[in-house]
Amino acid sequence: MTKTILIADDSLISRRMIKRAFPETADFRFLEAGDGEAVLETLAQEDVDFMILDLTMPKLEGLPLLNRLKAMGSIPPFVVISADIQPQVMANVQQLGAQSFVEKPITSEKVASMLKTCGLL
Repeated sequence: MTKTILIADDSLISRRMIKRAFPETADFRFLEAGDGEAVLETLAQEDVDFMILDLTMPKLEGLPLLNRLKAMGSIPPFVVISADIQPQVMANVQQLGAQSFVEKPITSEKVASMLKTCGLL
């Protein structure tokens, strides 16, 4: 069964790198969002099984976005992929329900580990 993955990152290059890091044999459908507002729009229109979220994005950054989704009661399972690895930031996303926190730059090994940790492989 195909899983729908939303990749939210303001960098098109980062979104492409994340998609390329997924195993070619995996059955995933990818959606992309370049900012927090686009994430909200996508989640309102699509059934998303899993979200990969960067914290630093225009319009609505990752932490405020997660707080908003939590308040709405509609936060999908998610991981954070970010270069912002401050302990307090990591603690905040874990309190909001992150299944994992992956430090940028992303590699296929990091994605494979994340997918196993989150039960997607």
